[in-house]
Amino acid sequence: MMMAMMAMTMKGKGGKGKGFGGGWGKGGGGGNLWLASSESVFVGGLPRTCTEDQLRTHFSSFGPVVNVDMGMDPATMAFRGFAFVSFVSKEIAQAVLDNYADNYFMGKWIDCKSADLSKMQSLRSQNSAAAGQPVMMQAGSVRAGPY
Repeated sequence: MMMAMMAMTMKGKGGKGKGFGGGWGKGGGGGNLWLASSESVFVGGLPRTCTEDQLRTHFSSFGPVVNVDMGMDPATMAFRGFAFVSFVSKEIAQAVLDNYADNYFMGKWIDCKSADLSKMQSLRSQNSAAAGQPVMMQAGSVRAGPY
């Protein structure tokens, strides 16, 4: 009885097989444990053929999109399959996170999580440097490491 009551109060839909909340393994699952810490969302598992315009169009169904930062390989400028999408408010970002189990793009489930802002700034720096543009960043805001 207690388990049934707990299950009824969880957000999301179970049984999609994409883990519980934030990618803690596959299978079972449901609810969303992610809370938007900013207006930005990390999106992983994207098809390598998608474009910035396609992402912008898809995510505008949740609300106005301010920016799309696509993860590009600095050496080849090939898309790496992830992006950061920024919205005008935390509430819109939260709507994307609340839709966790049902976030599909181009026929593929995509992993949407609260964005780590230091990783987002690092990506912007890498993409700007690879494109030969000046890098603008705040001191101490970039953390090294893989995405």
